[in-house]
Amino acid sequence: MFIWLMLRNHPGTPWQSGIAQKPALQIFGTDAAKYDARNPVVPFSGQRRSFLLRVPALELRWHLNPGARVGVQYRVAIRGRRVTSGMLAVRMSKDGWVSVPLHFAAAPTHDYTVTVKLEDIHGFRVTRTLNLQGASAAATPRGAGSAPAHLSR
Repeated sequence: MFIWLMLRNHPGTPWQSGIAQKPALQIFGTDAAKYDARNPVVPFSGQRRSFLLRVPALELRWHLNPGARVGVQYRVAIRGRRVTSGMLAVRMSKDGWVSVPLHFAAAPTHDYTVTVKLEDIHGFRVTRTLNLQGASAAATPRGAGSAPAHLSR
């Protein structure tokens, strides 16, 4: 079954299914975020000390040329507790993605939440949440919404 809901109601139209300014909008947003391919699940195996995460920043690419510097603020956590955090600058790629290098000791028995905040010179910001899923922790299914990995070594 497919149901199409409008974000806003439009005066004069008989179909009034808009969810803006209603509690349903927050619930919809929370549930939709689980399936957002911009916030991928990244599986890994073995002890890792470094990751090179490719993070989509297409909203920023609209305003920037390839090679432009992008500020990155990141936070790695396990169950909400900070493991590491930091700030760095990376370059925008032609395809609108940025490569974010992270260095910390990651155990395959844990899942990590990586929050990446990107900001360009014009003040435009994008926040992404990636889940680094250890192979041992991956034995527990995460749901059908897991996006493909965007991980380089």
